[in-house]
Order: sequence, then structure tokens, then C-alpha cells
Amino acid sequence: MQEKTMTPVGVWHYHHATYLVEFPTETIESRHAFIDNEKDPPERSLRHQLLKEVVGDLPAALGQAYQALEQANQAWEQVSRAWKQTYQLDRPWQQAGQALEQASRAWKQTYRDNLSAIEALHKLECPDCPWDGETIFGQGK
Repeated sequence: MQEKTMTPVGVWHYHHATYLVEFPTETIESRHAFIDNEKDPPERSLRHQLLKEVVGDLPAALGQAYQALEQANQAWEQVSRAWKQTYQLDRPWQQAGQALEQASRAWKQTYRDNLSAIEALHKLECPDCPWDGETIFGQGK
């Protein structure tokens, strides 16, 4: 039986800074609940307003790089749990950590390489967004 692969869904403003778009494994609903329960009350309205699925087509390389990052992260977490239990898997733990770092660098580079396409799509889909290139909260946050 062939394993199904899920196409990642891009989400605008999953976090308030660093990346305009991410491909979270959690649902938007769970993120909204997290915002309601964990974020500062004055920030909640803006966070809720801007958090939404990408409608248009993002560069395919972005989703692929994020999937590779997620797979490396899952492998690292699995080996990390085993290492913590046994303290005997130091080499696989280091290898998984290195793979995670490599996938993370690839994700960041792919994001930078596709930033103009991401920003253009973001401008269409989030026309009233206060994103300043780093955060949705502007200076001082």
C-alpha cells in the first residue's frame, strides 16, 4: 500500500513575525484557540484578522522545502525521544539534528528566494495588512 502524502496548506501570519507564510501541521482553528488562550489581549484581534489560508498559488518549491523541514523535524523529535530514554543513540540523534538544521537552512533559503512572489500574493490576499517586512505589530514589538 502506497503512503498518501498531504499537500501542505499555506497560512498567512501563523506567527506574528519572521515569515509571512508557513505550512503548519496544526489547524487554523487550533491556532485561533491558542491565540485566545495564550496571547496578549491587545494583540488578539489583529492576530485573528490576519490568520488565514493562502488562496492563490505559492511557489511549489516553498511547500516542498517546508515538507522536508517537517520530515526532518519529526525524525529529530523521534530520535530525540529515544535518546532521552536510553542515552545510547547519540550518533543517530546528532545525524537527525544535522538533517533538521540542513532542512531548516533550505527552508529559509527557499523562502528568501521566493519572497517577491510571496509578498506579491500577500499584497493581493491581505491588502490592509500592517506587515512591515518583519512583523504585523510594527515598530516597538
